[in-house]
Amino acid sequence: MPMVQFEYTYDIPNELCVDHTFTDGKTRTATYDGPDKLFFIVNNATGKEELGPITEIEKNDGRPVPEDCRYVEIDCIKNPVLCQLRGPIIDEMEEDHTGEATPTGAKDITGYAKFTYQTPVLPYQFIDREKITFAEDGTPTLPTREPRDTVMGIDVERDLTWDDVRAKRDSLLKNSDAEIVDDMPTDLKNAWKDYRQRLRDWPNTMQSNGIPPLFAYYMEPIQVGADPETGMIDPDTTSIIM
Repeated sequence: MPMVQFEYTYDIPNELCVDHTFTDGKTRTATYDGPDKLFFIVNNATGKEELGPITEIEKNDGRPVPEDCRYVEIDCIKNPVLCQLRGPIIDEMEEDHTGEATPTGAKDITGYAKFTYQTPVLPYQFIDREKITFAEDGTPTLPTREPRDTVMGIDVERDLTWDDVRAKRDSLLKNSDAEIVDDMPTDLKNAWKDYRQRLRDWPNTMQSNGIPPLFAYYMEPIQVGADPETGMIDPDTTSIIM
């Protein structure tokens, strides 16, 4: 199985999580490091991947192809984005992917979680891998995800609304009902009271700052004991971080 390594350039959306069209002509250069070709086991009726992908060595080991399916050979030199997304290669996650950016429409608000996405922008963030199809001649089509699907991590049928934010707020309020007890330290009691007030204020705070519900849904108040930067709770900490 010949391995290849080369640089390739791919298109990236105008703005991740906001505008997944490509009219601004933005691109990024990355390195492909993997097999020179891959074989996709494609369903004849749907044109979608049924199993795989596999390498030429795996294809030649005699494994059977499921009924109503066919092999589609993909040249990774011509289709590096597809092979990078789906192939058994050096995963793109091994790139330096630790940067972050705040999309237009979101902003940092004290006491609430930040909404950011990881950078640099990689294909998995905006290409819908579940909807990739192959034509009769093997030509692949890589659909672009809706911004809301990228944000939520799944394909959804509708946009989030303020009713969704309020429903999440109500659930978190209910879950924190029992956190305040009479004999707890005053500073801890006040911290929970502040948190619950921020929960009540959450939808209005987001709306007054012009934040759309899609982002606001994930910008919940930072819970008592959580890291003020990440919103994550360290199970070993006993300090109150507000």
